[in-house]
Amino acid sequence: MADAGNTIGRLGSLIPAEAPLARAVDAAIRPTSASFADLLQLAQAGQVTSDRPVDVSPNLDLELSESESERIAWAVDRAEAAGATSALVMLDGRGFLVDVTTRRIEAIADTPGEVLMPIDAVVIAPREDGSTGSETAGLLDVPLQHLTNQSLRDLLAATTRAAG
Repeated sequence: MADAGNTIGRLGSLIPAEAPLARAVDAAIRPTSASFADLLQLAQAGQVTSDRPVDVSPNLDLELSESESERIAWAVDRAEAAGATSALVMLDGRGFLVDVTTRRIEAIADTPGEVLMPIDAVVIAPREDGSTGSETAGLLDVPLQHLTNQSLRDLLAATTRAAG
């Protein structure tokens, strides 16, 4: 399999060396200290952020503090690194349906019985103090009999039995 850097380098050699594009191509293929796989692993672990903000759909009556916006953006980065396109972000006990691709909050999950679709991922944003709230992880009030995904139902049931 051809190395992407080598392929780009060969293409860059077709451009006169004094051209600005040639300098840009050279800078783009210069080796870095971390490989793409290393960076992807760090992003999936939440250790790399994009610093891209999220915005709120104009259809929603929602004001977010700077801290809330940053924590939702962190959660969207995690969902994006996992390959999700639509995520339910849980923030301080509230749920937000986010279009990961556009980084836009599309709905607030606050109506009992409301079905939000489609969702590729659920991400729990850190608390304002930076903690993850892991002491309450898995203690979601989920009516297991209503879940249609058997694997998810079995996993949640096993987690509930282990916690109780």
